Amino acid sequence: MNRPFALRAFVLCELLLVVSAAHSLSAQEPAAATSPAKPAVESDFGKHLAPVFAKNCVACHNAKKAEGGLNLESHSALMKGGDSGASVVAGNFESSALLKRIIDMDDPMPPAGNAVGAKQLTESEVALVRAWIAAGALAPAAMEATKLQWQPLPASVHPINALAVSADGNYVAMGRGNQAFVLRQPTTTSLEQAFSLVDPQVAEVLRNSAANSNTDTSPLQAAHLDIVQSIAFSPDNSRVAAGGYRSVKIWRRTLTPLDTLTTGIASSTNSLSSISPDGKYLAVSTEGKAPEILNLQTSESQRFLRGHAHPVTALAWVDNSSLISSDASGAYTMTRVEGDRGAKPLGGQGLPAIKSLVMIAPDRMLAVSADAKLHQLIFNSQAATLESKIVEGLDGVQCLSASTTGPIAIGLASGICRIVNRADLTTLRDLTTAGPVQQVAVSPSGSAVVTATGTSAAQLWRVEDGSAVATLDRDYRFSQLTFAAQRDVSRQQQLIERLTAQQGELKKTSEAEVAALAKVQEARDKAASELTVKETELAAANQAIADGQKAMAEAEAAVAAAMKMVETRKTELEAKQKSMTEVMGKKEAAVAELAKRDQALATSKDATERAAAKIPAIDNLIQTENQQLEAVKKQAETLVADPAAKHQAKQVTFAADSSRVVVADESGRLHLFASSTGAPEANLETQSATSSIATTQSGRLISLNSSGVLQQWDLSLTWQLERVIGDHENSPFSDRVTAMDFSPDGKFLAIGSGPPSRFGDIKSVDVENGQIAKDFGEVHSDTVLAIRYSPDGRKLASGGADKLCRILDAATGKQLTSLEGHTHHVLSVAWKDDSVSLATGSADLSIKIWNVETATQIRTIAGAKKEVTALNFVGQSNQFVAANAAGVVQLIDAGNGNQVRAFAGVEGAVLAVGISTDGKHLFAGGQSGNSWVWQVEDAKKIR
Repeated sequence: MNRPFALRAFVLCELLLVVSAAHSLSAQEPAAATSPAKPAVESDFGKHLAPVFAKNCVACHNAKKAEGGLNLESHSALMKGGDSGASVVAGNFESSALLKRIIDMDDPMPPAGNAVGAKQLTESEVALVRAWIAAGALAPAAMEATKLQWQPLPASVHPINALAVSADGNYVAMGRGNQAFVLRQPTTTSLEQAFSLVDPQVAEVLRNSAANSNTDTSPLQAAHLDIVQSIAFSPDNSRVAAGGYRSVKIWRRTLTPLDTLTTGIASSTNSLSSISPDGKYLAVSTEGKAPEILNLQTSESQRFLRGHAHPVTALAWVDNSSLISSDASGAYTMTRVEGDRGAKPLGGQGLPAIKSLVMIAPDRMLAVSADAKLHQLIFNSQAATLESKIVEGLDGVQCLSASTTGPIAIGLASGICRIVNRADLTTLRDLTTAGPVQQVAVSPSGSAVVTATGTSAAQLWRVEDGSAVATLDRDYRFSQLTFAAQRDVSRQQQLIERLTAQQGELKKTSEAEVAALAKVQEARDKAASELTVKETELAAANQAIADGQKAMAEAEAAVAAAMKMVETRKTELEAKQKSMTEVMGKKEAAVAELAKRDQALATSKDATERAAAKIPAIDNLIQTENQQLEAVKKQAETLVADPAAKHQAKQVTFAADSSRVVVADESGRLHLFASSTGAPEANLETQSATSSIATTQSGRLISLNSSGVLQQWDLSLTWQLERVIGDHENSPFSDRVTAMDFSPDGKFLAIGSGPPSRFGDIKSVDVENGQIAKDFGEVHSDTVLAIRYSPDGRKLASGGADKLCRILDAATGKQLTSLEGHTHHVLSVAWKDDSVSLATGSADLSIKIWNVETATQIRTIAGAKKEVTALNFVGQSNQFVAANAAGVVQLIDAGNGNQVRAFAGVEGAVLAVGISTDGKHLFAGGQSGNSWVWQVEDAKKIR
C-alpha cells in the first residue's frame, strides 16, 4: 500500500515478519472450464487465497467497507457474493465473476492506481484462484496457526519514531529501532550513556534467531521484537511505557532498596559509620568502645579485640581492608579485616582527641580535634605510628570532607565553608553559609560542595567560582505535585475567565434580544392599529354600498321620471364598489402584515427566551468551575504548607559519579538532588528513618537505621520491566501500538492502534493492573497515528490515517466532535496548556490550529516541504515546535502562524520532538537514528 512516509516506518517493520511456510506455484491453465481437469496447482482458501486477498483486496472489500457489496475477509463472506450476485460458481471458474474481474485487462481488480496501493495479482496467484474454484471453492481446511519467525532487525534500521520528556525534566526516553532508552541529564548525555530498557524475553527470542542468521543485525538487548512505535512517561515520572507490535511494555524507576539486612547493630543519630573504598565493608561505631565491621557481601559482622578504652569518636579507611579509629582520649587503633587480621594501637606523641577524621592520602589524614582545631596526621604504616601537626589559622572547625583527588572542604562555626588545596592546604575560596557548618561533603569530582547547618536546608555550591547553585530543601514528590497543582490553578482560572467573557456576551445578546422584541411588539401593535382603521373604512364603504343600492331601487321605481338619475346613481355605485374593492385589498394586506408581525413577535420571544435561558446555565457552569478552582487552589496551598514539602538536612553526601546529592532530613527520609542544578530528582523508599548514610565507589548508597536495619540502593536508579501487556500472538491491541499517552492523573494509558486501511481503535489501560479499563472502539476508519490527553484530563484527541482528528470525552468515551479539514493522514496532535487550542500536523504538508470548544478551525499553516510528523507546545505559551520529514524543525507562534525561529543541524527526516517542562530545551529524533538537543530561546544546538 502506498502509505505516506509518516506511517512511522511501517514498511520497515515488515522486515521483522517472515512467514515460515512458502509455496512454489505454477501458472498452468486448466484444460476446460465446464469439466476441468485436475488443476495444475492445489489451492486451499485459508492457506493460499486468504493471504493473497488480505494483501491486495481486503482493504476495499471488508465487513466495514464492502465495495460492490463484496467482502473478501472470509470464505463464508466471499461465497455470499456482492450486489451483482454470486461472485464464485463452484467448479466453474469461467463463469465466476470474481476471476473475470481479476483477469479483465480493460477493467481489472484491483484497479490500477488505486488509493491503497494494492497490486494486481500475479500469474501464480491467479492460478491459485482458478485451482480453488475448479476444485469446488471449498472452505479452508483445518490447519495449525501460522507461526511467525522473528529475526533481529538489520543494524541499519534504527529510526527514532518516538520520544518523550519526563515532567520533571530529568529524563528523555526514546525508541531507536526495536530498542528503547532513558537518558538521564538529557542535555549532556548521549545514547551511548543511556539506560537501555530491555525485555529479557525479547532478548532471548532475538538471540536464538540471530544464531541462525548470518545478516548484520542490531543489538539483541531490545525492548520489542519490532520497531518501537510510541513512548510515554507517566506524569509522576516513575514509569515509562513503550509500544511495539500488538504490545505495550511498562518499566518502573527503581526507588526501593536492592537489599535490606537486619544487622543487629544498634544505631542512632550519634553513630559513626564509614564504607571501605570498594564498598565491601561497613564500619559502625555506636555507644560502644570498639567499631563493628560488617561484610556487606556475606552479611557477616565482627568485632576485633584490643578495642578502645573510651568511646570511639572517628573512623577512616586507609585502604579497602584497613580501618583507623580514634576515641575520646586521643587513642588510635588500626584494624585489618583481611590478611594480617586484627586490631592494634597506633603509637604517637601528643595525639589529639578528635571528633572527625578524613584520609587525604595513603599516608596523610586531616582531623578535627575536640577543641575545634584542625590537625594534619602523618601515618607510618610500617612503624604503626602517627605524627600530629596543627594547621594554623583555622579556629572553630566543625567538619571535613575531601574529594578523591581534588580540593578539601572545611566547615567552620563562623558559617564559612573553606575550600583548600589538597597538596598544601592553602585557601582556594570561602563560601558564606547561613550558620555554623555542621555537615559538609565534596563531590568525588571536586566540582561541587554541599553544606548543612543541621537546623536548616542543605546548600549546594559550585567550587569553581564559589557560586550558590541551589538550596536543597524541596521534597521531590511535593515539588512535582505543587508544580502540577499550580498549573491546574492557572488553567482553571483561564477557563473561568473564558466562561465569564461568554457570560458577558450572553447578557449583551439577551439585552439586544429584549430590545429587538420591544421593536417587534411596537411594529405588531402598529399593524393591528392600521388593521382597525382599515376595518372601519371597509364598514363605511359597505354602508355606502347599501345606501347606493337603496337609492338605486328608488331610482328604478321612478324610471320614467328619473332615467337620467339612474345612470348617475349607477355610476356612483360603480365608483363605490371599486372603492370597496380597494379597501378590501388593503384590509387583506393589513391582515397579512399583522400575521407577519405576529410570527416575528413569536420568533423574537423564542430567541429572547433562549438567550435568557443560557444565562443561568453558564452561571451554574461558572459556579461549578469556581468550586473546582477553589479545590485546586486549596490543594496547591495544602501542598505548599505541608511540613514534608521542605526539610532540614542532617546528613549529606554525593553519589560516586558526582551526579547526585543525597540528603537525609530530620525525619530520616532520603532525598536525591541533581548536583548540576540542585533540582530534586527522587525520594528513596526507606523502610524506616535513617540514622547514618554512606556511598560506595560502585555507585551504591547504604543507610543504617536505629534498629540496625541496613539498606542498599543503586543510585543510578535503574528502570525495571514492570509489566508486559499483549504480544504478537495474544493481545488486546489490534495491530502496532502507534500512539500512546498517560492521563494527567497517571491512572490510565491511552493506546491507539489499528490495521492499515481497516480501522483505528483506541483503548485505555489501567496502569496499576494492566487491564483494559475502557474500549473506545473503532474511532477511526484507518490506523490511529497520534493520541493526546488534554492537559486538564477531560478530553482525548486522536489523529488517524483517515485524515480526521477526533475529540473524545476521556471519562465516557463519547465523541464530542470531529475536526475535518486535512486532506491526508493526521500524524501528530498537540494541546496548548489551556486545553482549548489544539494543533494538528498532517501528511498534506500543513498544520491546523483549532478551537476545540467551538470545533472551529482558527488557521492553516501551510508550506512544509514534506509531511508534518511531530508537534509540541512550549510550556504554557502560545508557541509550539513543529518538525517534518524534510528535516525542518521550527518554533511557530500559534497566534499568527509565523515562524519564530528555526533549529539547524538536522540530517534527514525528523519523526519525534519533545520539550522540557521548563520550556528551555528541545529534543528531536529522526529516521537516521540520530538525536539532537537545542536551547529553545536562541536555537543553539547543544548536541
